[in-house]
Amino acid sequence: TEKMNRKAQKTTAAMYRGIQALLREKPLQKISVTELCDVAAIHRSTFYNYYDNLTELVSDIETEQAHRLIRMVEASNLYVIYECIKQCAAHPELVDWLFGPHSLGAGERILYDYCREKLFPIWQNLSSLTEEESEALLSYLFYGNKALLQKYAACETEEEKQALQRTHYRLISHTFDILHE
Repeated sequence: TEKMNRKAQKTTAAMYRGIQALLREKPLQKISVTELCDVAAIHRSTFYNYYDNLTELVSDIETEQAHRLIRMVEASNLYVIYECIKQCAAHPELVDWLFGPHSLGAGERILYDYCREKLFPIWQNLSSLTEEESEALLSYLFYGNKALLQKYAACETEEEKQALQRTHYRLISHTFDILHE
C-alpha cells in the first residue's frame, strides 16, 4: 500500500508540474489532456484514473494550495489576512494558483470562508459591527488584498515589492485602528 501511495503521489506531482508548465504558455481552455499527459510523461488512462477533466485537476490543485496556506497561518487570529499576505509573498506559487489568471476560484472560496470563520467572532467582540457590516469589511479586506497580491506577483524588483508591502501594512494598520474605535 505504501508503494502504491508513493506511486500515486509521484503521478499526481507529475500532473501538477505538467499543468503548471502548460498554464504558463496558454490558458486552460487551450490545453488538452493528451498534451498534459505528454508533458507529465503519463498515459491518458492514468490521467482518467485520477480526474475526469483538466478543470477538475486545476480545482484540486487550488484546493490543496488553499489548505496549504491555511496550515501556514493557522496560529494567527486577528491578523489572519496579513499572515496570508506574508505567506503568499514568501511562496509566490500560492498567488499563482489561488489568484492567478488561470485560477478557477475553488481555493479562493476556501480562503474567504476560512477568513470569515476566523475573523467574524473577533470583530464582533472588538466592535459593534453587524453581520452585514462584517461581511462588507471582509469583502473589502479580502478582495483588496487579493488585488495587492496580484500586483505583488507582478513586481519585477525587490524595491517595488517592499514599497507595496509598506503600503499594505499601512492599510491593514488603519483598518485595525478603525475596528478598535
